[in-house]
Amino acid sequence: MKYYTPQHKQLTLDLVRSSLDNLDKSNRWVQMGDLLPWADIEKEYNSRLDNKEKGAGNKPARMVVGAMLVKHKLGLSDQETIDIIRENPYMQYLCGLSEFTDTPIFDSSLFVTIRKRISEEEINAMTTKMLLKQQRILEDRLRQKEQESRDKGEEPPKPKAGDPDAAEFTDTKGRKHKGVLKIDATCADAEVRYPVDATLLETACRKIDEYTSKVCEEFGIKGKTTHYKDARRAYLLLIKQKVKKGRLVKDTIAYLLNCLTKDLRQLLDIFAVDHKRYDFLFLYEKKVITAIIQMMHQQDEMHRTGVHQCPNRKLLKDMEIQAYCKPLGRHPKDPPPQEVKAKMAKAIGRRNEIECSFGTGKRVYRANDIRAKLPDTAKCWTGMCYFVKNVMKFLRELCHILTEIWQLIINMVTEWGYVCTPVLVARY
Repeated sequence: MKYYTPQHKQLTLDLVRSSLDNLDKSNRWVQMGDLLPWADIEKEYNSRLDNKEKGAGNKPARMVVGAMLVKHKLGLSDQETIDIIRENPYMQYLCGLSEFTDTPIFDSSLFVTIRKRISEEEINAMTTKMLLKQQRILEDRLRQKEQESRDKGEEPPKPKAGDPDAAEFTDTKGRKHKGVLKIDATCADAEVRYPVDATLLETACRKIDEYTSKVCEEFGIKGKTTHYKDARRAYLLLIKQKVKKGRLVKDTIAYLLNCLTKDLRQLLDIFAVDHKRYDFLFLYEKKVITAIIQMMHQQDEMHRTGVHQCPNRKLLKDMEIQAYCKPLGRHPKDPPPQEVKAKMAKAIGRRNEIECSFGTGKRVYRANDIRAKLPDTAKCWTGMCYFVKNVMKFLRELCHILTEIWQLIINMVTEWGYVCTPVLVARY
């Protein structure tokens, strides 16, 4: 028996070396690159830049937004996004490249600058541009169907009746309302801690103790001690309780406020002796001290007045906005009539659409894991998650329209072939 050693030949990469215009048009990244209104997005993106006469040139909006689409659609980190775009010609086509390259389109640190640059208004404006293009396509499709019905001698299809509750109306104060707005509130989990009152005070005591020790060690100040150990002991006594009774919580907050007030007054007295001691701290440490002072006044007022609520429903009542949410607190003495209950159940059913949208945004597009810590970058991160969600929905509807158009063309060609085939055979 003879054994033959196969001659392995390296596969050619002519596909990726050539122009990206020859890629498969059915690929999802190629479809996004062809269907999105890039001219409008470019105009909206460049409106925030001021580098026409000075400064370095910016990356094209298609490259930046395309990279953000890849990042939030696949849930990748900044560096992983750049790496996968460098390896994938379809993603490079989405980003506006004409030829395949293994060079990174930009450094991954640019994502931080992009998140600081793009605001909620720009993201909403890009979504509006995309929605307008979708409306134009749907209107053209409707006109085409009406024309086809007229050509066949049929009556054009009637438009569907709208929501009767969405009509405009004027309230008792003469203010005009344009219809119904489906709205709800949700929480997007972020890698930022949201502590309760006692935790806030304990953290503030710890920070003041750190800054006091830092300043005293630098300037040789002796005899300055804080009450952080006592505050920590009282805090642990509270959080270790399985059932935290109201009296214990209130007493612990009062004790922590007392410790924080004494330590903060001592630190401010140290700063008052020499302003260089305050200037020795970093800028973010100064901001932390300012935030601690504001938080301490808020906690002291809340502790004295016993108020822990926000007057949201008063605004709804003043604006005559009908909210069909079940109010918290005690049940009313007179239950609402059956008509109100039926209307509330119907409104809650309509609100389920928003709940489903929130669930999709969190589970599929990772809006429940916001890793940006600054407020502006966190808003951009959240906005991009839902922008990508809207893009994919826009893409699905357009693909459905294109599928119907291609099916219509296939049917026309098939019918034309059946009719003309005998004539062609007769000619032969």
